[in-house]
This record gives sequence, C-alpha cells and structure tokens, in this order.
Amino acid sequence: MLPWLLGLLAAAGAIQTAASLWDVPWGNTKILLAGGHVRDAVARGQWWRMLTWTLLHADLGHLFANLLMLAVIGRPVEAAYGGARLWIIFWGSAIGGAVAVLGQAGPWWTVGASGAVLGVLGALVGLGVKLLPQLGSRMRVRMVAVPAGALALLVWLGGPNTDRLAHAGGALGGILLGSAFRPQFMPLSAIAARRTAPWLRWTAFAVAALVACAVALAAAHLDRPMPLGKVATETVRFDDLQLRVPLQLRRGTSAPGKGMCQGELTDPAWALRTRRVACFPLPVEGLLLLGRRDQLFTLDQGDYRALEESNRTGRWVWRQTGVLVAAVGTDWAWVVQAPEPLLASYKQALAAVVPDIGSANVTLPAAATGT
Repeated sequence: MLPWLLGLLAAAGAIQTAASLWDVPWGNTKILLAGGHVRDAVARGQWWRMLTWTLLHADLGHLFANLLMLAVIGRPVEAAYGGARLWIIFWGSAIGGAVAVLGQAGPWWTVGASGAVLGVLGALVGLGVKLLPQLGSRMRVRMVAVPAGALALLVWLGGPNTDRLAHAGGALGGILLGSAFRPQFMPLSAIAARRTAPWLRWTAFAVAALVACAVALAAAHLDRPMPLGKVATETVRFDDLQLRVPLQLRRGTSAPGKGMCQGELTDPAWALRTRRVACFPLPVEGLLLLGRRDQLFTLDQGDYRALEESNRTGRWVWRQTGVLVAAVGTDWAWVVQAPEPLLASYKQALAAVVPDIGSANVTLPAAATGT
C-alpha cells in the first residue's frame, strides 16, 4: 500500500504543476482553492475539503518533504499493521487534522499531507504504548520514547506558515487508530499473500471510494466561487461620513505599493485623518484597503469610471487583475487586492462594506477625460 500512497501524492503534485503551466498564472491557485481546507467553506457544506487538502501542497518542497517522511515512516507501520490498516490510518489522520483546523480563530486555508503523515508516525507511538507492558527498557526507548519525541518535535516544527493545529490533530488521530488496531508483525513480503479480513477490506474500499468522490467534487468546483461567510461590519463616524468597517478582521496600516499590513489599528477614521491607509487581512489570501484615492490609484480615466460605477450600483467593481474598488465619500475608496480566482468570493463576503448607492461623490476631471 505504501507505494500507492506515495504515487497518489506524487500524481496530485504533478497535476498541480501541469495546471500552473497550462493555465498561467492561476491554474495552481484554482486547484488549491477548490480542494484546500477553508473553515468557512467546510462549514457551508463542502465536506470534501477535509480529504482533498491532504493531496495538495503549497510548493514542490512541501510535497517532497512529506513524500520523504512518509516513505521512511510508512514502511514499519505497514509491516506492523498491514496495507489496509495503513491506508485507513493515513486518511483517518487526515480527517483528524482537518477537524483540528476547524478550531482556528479565522477562516484561513490549509493544504498538505503533513497531518496525515504525522498520523502515520503517531500510529507507531500508539503501537508502542499498546505493547508497553511487554517491552524491556531498551525496546521502550526505541518503540515509545524515540517515536514520541520525534512526533512532538515535528508537531511544533515549522515556520510562520506552519499549521500546527493540523499537525496536532493528525498526530492524535494516528495515535488513537494505532492504539485501536491489532498489529500483525509480518514481513512485508508475506503481507501481500495474507488474506485481509473482509470487514477491513471493505472499510479500506469505502475510504477509497470516499476519497475518489471528494476529488471529483473538488474538480467540479474548480471555477466556482468559494463560499465565505459574510463579513460583519460596524459603523465608524468620519467627519460627515458613516463608514461600514469590518468588525472581526484584524486591522493595521499599510504603506501604499508595498502590500504589507502592520500593527493593530483601533480607529480607521484616525488612519484617514493622518493620511494612512487602513488595511484588513482577508480570509484565505488578500488585503482590504481603505485610503485616499490619490494614495490608492493613479486616478486615470479607468479609475474614475470604475469608482463612478461603484457609486451608481452600490457594488464592488472590477478594476484590473486582482483588484476590486468601491468609492467612499469625496476623496476616499475601498480596494480589495487578492488573487483573481478569489475576487468573486470577496464580492459576496464584503458586500456589507460597500457604501450605499449614490453616497459618494465621483466627478470625472477634465484631465482624466482626455479633453
């Protein structure tokens, strides 16, 4: 079973790479958005993400690291439990990691097989704990202390983009399954010749069918907007304006053109008065900016026409690749900067932020008309 698992992850990585070359520049992003784990999307019925997120990776380095770790850890686990149990442990750990990710504070996204791979290592820990009374002191170190120490290190290891909740959930799922399953301790050469128990075989087939169904559903949603929750707002008074500002999103200030969002802003009105750009990191990936028009735009004819359309319709308007705009008052504007495939989702999620129809003042200057 181990070569099949490795081949499945490698095939998914090849599909991602091919998509990035075939559909430049958003092919890979579309796949990640269709199958990655996003709490809001899972809560709105897209259950397949709790499986497909395991097959997707942020980059080739991420994929190769998981393939290498699975190749090393998977062999002793398969020798101890057999191929069918390894398959169930892998996907059971993936679901354990997905459930843990649902507890994150924000609707951010997660991809990668790390949770499932650490679950396979967790199964070794569960096996050692199960056999602890029968082990001598040296074997307790080899079968319990060393795997448990490695598991604890790997759960917390990683950079700022590491999802430790996914690691912890996958590891816990693997420990529980490893403790529940009965080991068989057979050479790998003999496993293929041994007949698997019917209940175990049918359980493995059911898991495989569920994974296939999840992949099919993710493929069917490649070009559909991701369902995100409506962003709640609060009213902030700024001179003669009443701004509707996101309530739950983190706030900061951004330097125009740098795309960074730093600090903890408490008063967006203060940012406008001091000519700072208020910014809000968006769910999944992107920024919501609020600032003066001359800070956010070049103020050419296209900018004014987009702002005028937003004021006339009361909706977000597409300005250019990866950019939505909405006019505010006389001199200000909202701007969304995000990957193009996410803009349709943000139009729906941020609808309450856009000012009422006709509340802004957008006058096309003579210099912008070309006359």
